[in-house]
Order: sequence, then structure tokens, then C-alpha cells
Amino acid sequence: MRLMSVLAALLIAAGSAQAATVQPLASFSATATTEGFEGLGGSLANVPAPLSVTGGVFLGPDSSWTNGYAGGDNVLVFAPAAIDFGGALMTEVGFELGGDAPATVDVDLMRGGTSIFTTQIVLSAAVVSGAEPWGFYGFTDAAGIDAIQISATNGRDFFGLDNVIFSADAGPAPVPLPAGLPLLLAGLGALWTVRKARQA
Repeated sequence: MRLMSVLAALLIAAGSAQAATVQPLASFSATATTEGFEGLGGSLANVPAPLSVTGGVFLGPDSSWTNGYAGGDNVLVFAPAAIDFGGALMTEVGFELGGDAPATVDVDLMRGGTSIFTTQIVLSAAVVSGAEPWGFYGFTDAAGIDAIQISATNGRDFFGLDNVIFSADAGPAPVPLPAGLPLLLAGLGALWTVRKARQA
């Protein structure tokens, strides 16, 4: 019986472990903070805590170099770059990334200096009406994300960054069926069958 309890606990713990997932903007909580880099005097030093961006320069009306990046203030990041949340763990993070040339961008979600999720973003070469094409990329992780690292694997090594969204509150989420639950039930059924056979 003790072995059965230990096995059940291990299967439930393994099944309920969650990894970071990609999320659309519409799924972010209403309490999420958005930093659009507007009105910061053209300096990344003025980005409010806990957010910081390294490896970038300011673009837009507050800077002397706009380079055709439309839509107000944003940041030109040179890969490798990082978005950091000052050690705070965010359960929701997202950002807009744009570029006018094809490129593949690696994005690493970090916690405590360790990558917990890696994905690639392919930027299109299409430019519509002279403006940079932008895409939103959002992620959630129940255990929290404290930094995002951005690096280029091919193509250009600089990109536009805007509208960084983050929240420590992912809001109410549905309780998932642990992946190990069917296996646990099958194991319990087998143990029950063996026990009945021994009693007979």
C-alpha cells in the first residue's frame, strides 16, 4: 500500500508539471503591464522598473535615428539582446518584434539564469506601406520567467522591439488533467486485479 501511494504521488507530480506555452495577446490577463517605450526621453535608462532592455538603442520621435520604424517610440535591439524583469518572476510575457529583412530569431525564456523554453521566430521580408512588419509573440509559464534572451541565427542581427507585456498574474486557468492520471488509474486497476487474484 505504501508503494502504491508513492507511485501515485510521483505520477501526479510528473503529470502536472507545466512548460512554457505560446499564447496570443487576447489570452493575456487584464492586469498585464504594457511598456510601449513612449515618452521616455529617448533613453532606455528611463524604462520603469522592473523592466530593462540591454543590447538596444531607442528609436522613434524621441531619438535622432528613426530608420523608418513606424508607430511611435520603439527600441532597436542588436542580437544578442535581453529583456529583463529585475529578478521578478512573470507568468506572462510578450513583445512585438519587427524587421524589414528576412531573419530567424532565437528566443530563450529564462528563469534563474537557465533557459526553460526556446523557440524560433521567422521574420518576413515583406514591408507594407513603407512600415516595418510587426508580430506579437506571447508566452506563459506558471513557475515564472525572469528574462528573455534574443539572438539571431541567420539574416540580419538587429530588430525592432515594442510593446513588451508582462504580468505576475496569469489569471484563473483551467485545471489540466495530469498527463499521468490515465497511467495512474491503469496501474491502480492492475494492482487491484492482482490483489483480488491473490485473495481468490
